[in-house]
Amino acid sequence: MSEQVDWWSVKEQDRPYTEHRGKPSGSCGSGLETCPGFFNPSSNAALAFHAPAFDAAISDLNRIYSGAFNFTLTYIIDAAKPSGVSAIITPGGVDITNVMQLTASWNILYISTLASDKSEYRLPAPAVLGTTYISLPSIGMAFTNCLALNKWSTALIVIDSDSPPFYRLIAREIDGGVSSLIHKYSIASRTRETFRDVLSYFRTISRVLFFLGRADLLRRLLIEASSLNMTNGEFVYVYTEPYPRFNGFGVLSWQYGDDHDKAAREAFGSLLIIHPLTALSDISEKAVQYGSRFRKSANCNYNISYAAVDQPIREVLTSYSTVSMFAQVLNETLHQTGTLSLHDGRQLSRRFLNRTFQDGLVELVMDEDGARRVILAVSHYAGANRSEEQPFAVQSKELHFKLQIVRDISDSWPGSVWPPPNEPRCGYNDEKAVCHQVSGLSHITTLIMLILLTCMFMSCIAILSARKYLHHKELFDMWWRLGYADFSFAESTVEKSKVALRSALVFKSSGKLGNSVQ
Repeated sequence: MSEQVDWWSVKEQDRPYTEHRGKPSGSCGSGLETCPGFFNPSSNAALAFHAPAFDAAISDLNRIYSGAFNFTLTYIIDAAKPSGVSAIITPGGVDITNVMQLTASWNILYISTLASDKSEYRLPAPAVLGTTYISLPSIGMAFTNCLALNKWSTALIVIDSDSPPFYRLIAREIDGGVSSLIHKYSIASRTRETFRDVLSYFRTISRVLFFLGRADLLRRLLIEASSLNMTNGEFVYVYTEPYPRFNGFGVLSWQYGDDHDKAAREAFGSLLIIHPLTALSDISEKAVQYGSRFRKSANCNYNISYAAVDQPIREVLTSYSTVSMFAQVLNETLHQTGTLSLHDGRQLSRRFLNRTFQDGLVELVMDEDGARRVILAVSHYAGANRSEEQPFAVQSKELHFKLQIVRDISDSWPGSVWPPPNEPRCGYNDEKAVCHQVSGLSHITTLIMLILLTCMFMSCIAILSARKYLHHKELFDMWWRLGYADFSFAESTVEKSKVALRSALVFKSSGKLGNSVQ
């Protein structure tokens, strides 16, 4: 059989991996409908991962709600509504538009436990609930919020068509409601040997690049960027890591043990990562045990084997807990309104909004739109070895999941200028007029300064000379000035007893004889 199965054409004999458990029984019975999708575990949406989680949830819930509900797992094989079905719960991998046509006409719930494509369906229908661990809209919102937070109004999104579809779906989410100027550049990594054309284009239109592709491709791009001096702190590279250490998305690390490790380590200093705030190591021991239980079930019931490192543990636990959440809401509805609302999708969907559900494995925080919210962070590689993801911006529930700065990374950012400006002073292509005139303006400015300095110097000399001239002029014009010709001496009379000489100082002015000074 093919890797992807279209749900319309599925026949009973074509589905060796499914388990048909029959019709719901009892007046309160409820069927859970899962749509076929990817089965081969090359995608984290594969039924090879999620079908064992659905099976385990059905088994456990029938024990918990024994006497009230009899949950069964069935599959769509035609367009007729199966009796007793209350919801379609699926990891995705199918056209949500067609599924919503069914849920609208049947008035039942649609719950996606993993990423799914956008729906083009616009008619009234029960709210679509999304319990995926990291939703596509949340990543898109975190990226655009990061742009606004750092006053970056332009960005380049590079999308690899040969990477898992998850990345292309994120690019579509960023299409909507973004006030910034977003450029897009599509690549096919399987036939690509270099990223120089991407980086050359990037240099001419923006200083922020959001790479949507496998992590090993990101490392190659950063190494080439380093060789072009584009990891000097002027350029910012953004990546998302919603599923740490999941092989389907590559290994996000500069250290591959090859000749490029040194360049990659330096280049990773210019990288920002959008990721869940909680680490993978925060998963409880109970969750680890359930993951082992699901792998054993996949091997025994579906003849599929995979190691723990290949299992998207958070996603399969979400599938289990989504069924548990659905059963909890059904039980509440049964006690509050009786059996009449158990199959009313519009009524049931409202009971999931703005609530938090916990079952000991996963916390499901549902917002007013029916989407699960997980606290995301933006981290930067810090430390001498660029090996530590250090969060510097974290979403806040109180601010409707907007990012808040929690740490200054100026000291560890290349060039120590954080955040880098949205655009160079001369423009992306040195096209601004101010840079074309700078040479002429500098000569004119220098000449003007020399003239001003010369004038100031000459003014000082003139002022000093004038002061000296006026000083001497004032000395010569003083009315009390006495010249040698103004002095005369008169001979003294001789007394008999002695000879005395008296002098008289006569001051003559304008022909008049002044008083004698005896």
